[in-house]
Amino acid sequence: MRERLSTADDLVVFHSVAWQSRRGGKQGDGEADFVVLAPDLGILVLEVKGGGIEAIDGTWFSTGGDGIRRSIKNPFDQAKDSKYALLNFFKAVDPTLTRYPIVHAVVFPDIEVTQLLGLNAPREIVVDRVDLARPMEAIERIFRHWGQNRALSKSDVQRIVDHLAPTIRVRRLLRDDVGDAGQALLDLTSEQMVVLQAIRRVKRAMILGGAGTGKTVLAVEKSRQLASSGFRVLLLCYNAPLRQHLASTLHGSSVDVETFHSLVLREARRAKSKTPFDPTSEWYEIEAPRILGEAAARNGTQYDAVLVDEAQDFAMEWLSVTQSIVADDGLLYLFADSHQDLYRRGWSIPEGLVELELTVNCRNTGPIARRVASIFDDRLDGKFVDGPEPRFVEVDRREQLTPYVVGLVESIVLEDKIEPTQLIVLTDSTSVVSELRSTGVAGHLFTTLDGHGIPVETVYRFKGLERDVVVLALSDAATIEDLRAVAYVGLSRAKVGLYVVASRKIKDAIVWGP
Repeated sequence: MRERLSTADDLVVFHSVAWQSRRGGKQGDGEADFVVLAPDLGILVLEVKGGGIEAIDGTWFSTGGDGIRRSIKNPFDQAKDSKYALLNFFKAVDPTLTRYPIVHAVVFPDIEVTQLLGLNAPREIVVDRVDLARPMEAIERIFRHWGQNRALSKSDVQRIVDHLAPTIRVRRLLRDDVGDAGQALLDLTSEQMVVLQAIRRVKRAMILGGAGTGKTVLAVEKSRQLASSGFRVLLLCYNAPLRQHLASTLHGSSVDVETFHSLVLREARRAKSKTPFDPTSEWYEIEAPRILGEAAARNGTQYDAVLVDEAQDFAMEWLSVTQSIVADDGLLYLFADSHQDLYRRGWSIPEGLVELELTVNCRNTGPIARRVASIFDDRLDGKFVDGPEPRFVEVDRREQLTPYVVGLVESIVLEDKIEPTQLIVLTDSTSVVSELRSTGVAGHLFTTLDGHGIPVETVYRFKGLERDVVVLALSDAATIEDLRAVAYVGLSRAKVGLYVVASRKIKDAIVWGP
């Protein structure tokens, strides 16, 4: 079928296309076997039914290659419904496109049709095996039957392509002498595009993937797409720095970006519910889910779509109450990596979600990706940008961490010519953060994430974010299990340059090698 359509000049053909929109104040999904843009005529929606076809007393049947006869939906009703769904999609996302005619037809690629198939199935809107030998003639006949045609402008063709088959690009800069890699433009991997298309077809899904596989990128892009289609969208994450980054990335869209904590306080404030002046972690674990559920119900807060990034950081009670603010027939997408479960809240995959997986690392250079994968002996997929080998600086005692980090950062800034904005120091120790933030190096202060200088932060607060160069200082305070999770998160934040300062014990625990 695709091959036959490709023989016609100038057609733009979308195969197995799906979309999500809102119509009549409610969520409306749509899909079609084929959407064909005929530049001189308009837009054609095609429903395809293979095998032998029969219509008996208004009931349709298809006989497959296995000889089994099965009842099917009326294909002409399906084609008509897809046509109106596409029209409503355009009304939601780009109303100017509704000036072009959208017509429908049904294709039977395996049979020759010689008789009338039904009152809503005139021969003029049937494409059979014989017609496919001359697809353009069949398409022109369909538009003549409907008595509609209007030439599509090149700019409108491109806009339709952008809506139905968007290409998403992420620009990454690999800096200076760190890898001498210059500027790299990385398209989303084909795997990520498959996942993005797949979640157009399901209402509730869990997207699993290791560090660097693009979960956050997909969460942001899906949020943006849904908001542009008229959905009320909430994007949730765990930590405040990631929320700030996501909100900045989605600036100008209608997406609400919150942490679980800020969402609880927002809804409680709107409902005039009492909350502690300075809520503790224990309060958030025990009381906050109930407060959120009650306050959201009182406020009438509901979203057409809720997306949760870093879902493994959420307690199961948090995820449960989050689902309660999803509208009936709404969308719920969770993005998670079990290796990054730093908080040990007993997280597991909620029931009823379609599971999809990302395996291709598109953040880190090859040498860093291999170090990250080795911690849990993960499979490593994809083609990688070359970069410098990560460096391990071995120290004997915890007291040596801070002075070694200072000396290392001085070398990176002065000798490697790395700017403070390209660099971050991460650690599992709050005392190391405090020690470094009381000093400076190479004319720069060590500071907070939003300060002016070289940022120093805990691995926990930097989850979901990234930098060109990371210096990771690890103490011996954590258990081996926790240490591996912290190292996995910390190492994977580095895009190009990676330096680890830690003891021999930690080097062995994270399978660094010689």
